[in-house]
Amino acid sequence: MADLLTHYVSGRIAGLGIRDRATAIVFTLGVFLPDLIGKPISLIPGLPDLAQAPAHSLLGLLCACGAACHLFAPDFRRRAFVALYAGSLVHILGDLLKTYLGRGAVMLLHPFSLKGFEVGLYRSEDVFYLLPADLGILAILWILGLRRARHPAPAGDMSRP
Repeated sequence: MADLLTHYVSGRIAGLGIRDRATAIVFTLGVFLPDLIGKPISLIPGLPDLAQAPAHSLLGLLCACGAACHLFAPDFRRRAFVALYAGSLVHILGDLLKTYLGRGAVMLLHPFSLKGFEVGLYRSEDVFYLLPADLGILAILWILGLRRARHPAPAGDMSRP
């Protein structure tokens, strides 16, 4: 698992094109959803080691996002589902890039397969190296947000919110 800050930054970058603020926030919530579901399950004593595997699988997240979208207003549910699921997929992509000692970081096809997948680009302890990059990216996004707020788009220009 990547750390929460790296997941947040990946969600902010992936969500740059989302113009609707509510959808962008739900997308970011979706980036955290797999860990919000999986971590509490893994802390329950007596459960098998793989009890949290559905929280990081395509089908498990489809079901979780389908249930979670009902927490939103009926006219926003479809967008909430898509944003939650897309954000969850960004999370899964970040976890796929990690190495988990050859075991596989994510069981994408659970419950149809217990095969773990990983790309192996970074290790758990490498998040300390990612911290300065994460903070730098957030600073750049913050500065761009300030600039956008100071120089609003002219009336009739729909290229910026």
